[in-house]
Amino acid sequence: MIAFPTRARQGMSLVETVIATGAVMVMFSFLAYLTYFTGRNFATLHEQLQSQTSAAAAQERLVKLTRNAAFFEAYSGDNLTSLTRIKFAMPNNSGGVTKWVAAFDRPRAGSRLGSIKIFSNENAVSFGPNGEVNGTPAYEFPFIENMTIVFESSYRLTIETGYRYRATAYLSPNPPQYGRFVTDVIAKNHFLDQGAGGNYALDFTTSGPATL
Repeated sequence: MIAFPTRARQGMSLVETVIATGAVMVMFSFLAYLTYFTGRNFATLHEQLQSQTSAAAAQERLVKLTRNAAFFEAYSGDNLTSLTRIKFAMPNNSGGVTKWVAAFDRPRAGSRLGSIKIFSNENAVSFGPNGEVNGTPAYEFPFIENMTIVFESSYRLTIETGYRYRATAYLSPNPPQYGRFVTDVIAKNHFLDQGAGGNYALDFTTSGPATL
């Protein structure tokens, strides 16, 4: 019996090459999808954190200022149950008050979210025909969905700041979900429901003051 030596294989056959190439393409396609999905969800989470953190910081600053105010004042003609701007009178060293302003600047061109701006003097802010808030604020909080203030009285406000988020990237482009922070604020050393505008003396006709 004659034995024939086997020839060493040189490289891969065409079929093997096609199979190997297909397997590599499937693997890279999966990695590309995984990278895209991870990046999309990271961007979604980052957007939520920006909006939520800014709304929380704005709410905290607004509450701190308004609790120390002498009284609150709405702009003439504004809807008292849905304000987007408000004046709050801060006692000053001269024994009078300086009127600060908080206002929601609606989204401008190229932006989906607005901002809350706080001015340390009412003369430092002006408003455009479409509600634009113009001026250099003492405090500014971007990435805000909305701000709504209910004017209960000259000494009581309900302040709401809103933010937006999506639970996962799969919800896009469907409408996002919304969250909000709500605080009922009473001016320092005043009653819940008493007091005339522009007068910040305590009103003793009710049962007792709310000192916060």
